[in-house]
Amino acid sequence: MDGPGIPAAEVLSLLRGTALGAEASSETLAVLGAGARRAVARSGDTIFHHGDQATTAYVLLSGRVQFVATDRFGAETILGYLGPGEVFGAASMFESGRRSVTAIAADACDLLAVDGDALFRAVAASKQLAFDLLAGFGRQMKQAMNLHRGDKPATRVAVIRDRRGEGLVDALAAGIAGYGLAVHRHRSGPATGSPGGDLPPGTRRLTEWVSDGLTFPPLDYLTDYDRVLWVIPADARAEAEKSFREALAGNPVLAEKARIVWLLAPGERVGPPSPAVRDFKVPAPGAGRPDAVDRRAVGRVVRDVLGLRRGLALSGGGAKGMAHLGVLRALDRAGIDFDLMAGTSGGALAGVPVAAGHDPDFCVTSFARDLTTPWHFRRLPRGKNLFLLWCFRAGRFDAMLRPYLHRWGLDQLPVPFSALTVDLVTGREVVRDAGDAVHAILESINVPGIAAPIVRGDQALTDGGVLNNLPSDVLVAKGAGFVVGVDVTRRMRAEFAGLTPGHPAAARPGSVETMFRVLEVLSSATNGQHVRAADLMIEPDTTTFGFADFDRTAALADAGERAAEEALPRLRDALAAFERRVLAG
Repeated sequence: MDGPGIPAAEVLSLLRGTALGAEASSETLAVLGAGARRAVARSGDTIFHHGDQATTAYVLLSGRVQFVATDRFGAETILGYLGPGEVFGAASMFESGRRSVTAIAADACDLLAVDGDALFRAVAASKQLAFDLLAGFGRQMKQAMNLHRGDKPATRVAVIRDRRGEGLVDALAAGIAGYGLAVHRHRSGPATGSPGGDLPPGTRRLTEWVSDGLTFPPLDYLTDYDRVLWVIPADARAEAEKSFREALAGNPVLAEKARIVWLLAPGERVGPPSPAVRDFKVPAPGAGRPDAVDRRAVGRVVRDVLGLRRGLALSGGGAKGMAHLGVLRALDRAGIDFDLMAGTSGGALAGVPVAAGHDPDFCVTSFARDLTTPWHFRRLPRGKNLFLLWCFRAGRFDAMLRPYLHRWGLDQLPVPFSALTVDLVTGREVVRDAGDAVHAILESINVPGIAAPIVRGDQALTDGGVLNNLPSDVLVAKGAGFVVGVDVTRRMRAEFAGLTPGHPAAARPGSVETMFRVLEVLSSATNGQHVRAADLMIEPDTTTFGFADFDRTAALADAGERAAEEALPRLRDALAAFERRVLAG
């Protein structure tokens, strides 16, 4: 994982935008830089283990790190996640000298590793650095206690745009003001500099760099900003991405601050594939879209700026996943939308089309039509199960989903979606957040024992419910500060193939329905491990429905809608408390 030492000038540049170096003097940074080296970690790599000797502190330049505590019996608990700009691994050097937790790269991470001796010398020479480290320890304690997670709110926002983005900036300013915050707007350009001066408490500075829209400002102009939004017409993708890569090359701190806002032309439903930064898809002002669509799209940008990102996790459960559509219908009607979504198996099947912009009612009608058991299967014993088996074996799901999702990638959708699957080669869960959306669904719903593993490259992929049936933790790892989980398998009926406790049945269960039931039991059992990452749970009552009851999609959606409506008062209160906590700092 360790990399080479780096020049002092580069250390200064990298540290300036982080918690360790934001207030430190150049002399202090020079001491730190003398013992610093660049390091990288792939997703899933262990950066250090519980009990290791602590000789190095790390500055996270990009990616996210998960922290896991191990008790004396060997049981593990996920404490939380840290994002870019944070320092970790320093506290144990000042205490026992041994790591008290295990640090794992939740995403690919770019790190600055600082030698312990250099850190001690720098702290001894700078009270400010000691205070900054203590503040960082406090933030991490809040994280471990689940008091704060997600991205930091931005107070200084730079928007790079041409004339086509003016209406978007107006909407962005209005959205920020809608949270009771003052907005100080400033227009800039190549001939003017960055505005200086302190901001009154609660005020957000919104600076517009107005140019041809494809010219990136000088990097020193952006140093004082903690969010940079680049507004680009989607039809200028190729030229924009080239400029973007050149501007951000070798500057991972700025890359973490930067966002692309794609302006979609009339008739466009999805944006370009996501580059290596977070992006948003917003209908261009005047593109003829309904106002509600514009408000939702702009609202996602506003919540990103304010550190208020919401995530929605949808569990697996076969046909029971159709209850998610009713939950989504009720939330949509209540005006509650989300910034990112994740789903396993039936949750991916129901959630991806909605993330792509399809109305939940349209999805209910379409799934009910496309997956209703044909008459010739209904005449057979266990015909629903056999029909579902045939759908897998005949490749029917791909043909069914293509008219709705075309060749769109998950990273092109208006709402980013992560689909969970399991790789049988490594025995680990795989999070799909880019690439063909239909392929991601097929991998996630691929029931073991019913369908052969899907082989892609060196992976053999099967149903994500085997390891993670409720991917709320995935959303936390991706920066969601508030997560709603929807579990359609938590309430499981004590009945199988006519057998109930105390009432034996003469019929023997079939192999297909046995595999469905095994996956249902496994999914219900694993959900408990991931519920703790959700801030609020919605649990539709699906006990009277079977794993293959797709022809009862409308009734399942109604069950989901009832559960969501019942949860709405709790959800509104929890969201309001989350927003107050974050905006209060």
